[in-house]
Amino acid sequence: MKKFLLIISTLMFLCALWLLTKPSMSEIGITYAQPAEAGQTLTVTWFGVTTLLIDDGVTQILIDGYFSRPGLLDIALERMIEPDLAAIKGMLSRFEINRLEAVIPVHSHFDHALDSAEIAKQTGAQLMGSTTSANIAAGSRLPISQIKVIETGTTYPVGAFEVNFYPSQHAPLATNSAISGTITEPLTLPAPYTAWKLGQAYTLVITHPNGRMLIQGSAGFVPDALAGIK
Repeated sequence: MKKFLLIISTLMFLCALWLLTKPSMSEIGITYAQPAEAGQTLTVTWFGVTTLLIDDGVTQILIDGYFSRPGLLDIALERMIEPDLAAIKGMLSRFEINRLEAVIPVHSHFDHALDSAEIAKQTGAQLMGSTTSANIAAGSRLPISQIKVIETGTTYPVGAFEVNFYPSQHAPLATNSAISGTITEPLTLPAPYTAWKLGQAYTLVITHPNGRMLIQGSAGFVPDALAGIK
């Protein structure tokens, strides 16, 4: 027991030391991106996990939009969670996410799709994704007119962007099989994190006159799904 307590105390000390001494983004020369202006090159702002804001100064696309961040104990103890409406509103305001046309979950786990429907609701954007993502959105009472169930191999125009969805795979889920599978009816909130099932995982290729990008939302792949794509 003494050895265990010593290990825990050491870990807590090291964590506290790291928190007190780690430099800020500005101290290491990295500043937060400003919203793009019309005519500028594309900007991409990263918010952690795979949440990305893509902006050409006219149209914005948000990948996932995971802002609520339930606590570690909420996940470990499988407590009931739901979108944090104030946190979402604050992030939309702080980062001027006010020209949003599409919210795209790359798959439907909670750390990707928890907030997607609420963001679409607050901004009027369209949610684009799998049937599982659509059922999550329906449970959040997002109007059906704002829900787009996509088909792979189809090009979807979003402003000057063209979005293509390609089938992909999640990293292996052997340690947490409870979050595999699909959701076949509207998800009632709040719910434990295990209620957000994988659904379909996607690789995205987004094309714009000012650039082209590939977004890989998880560490898995479908052999040859991207064959011939540059």
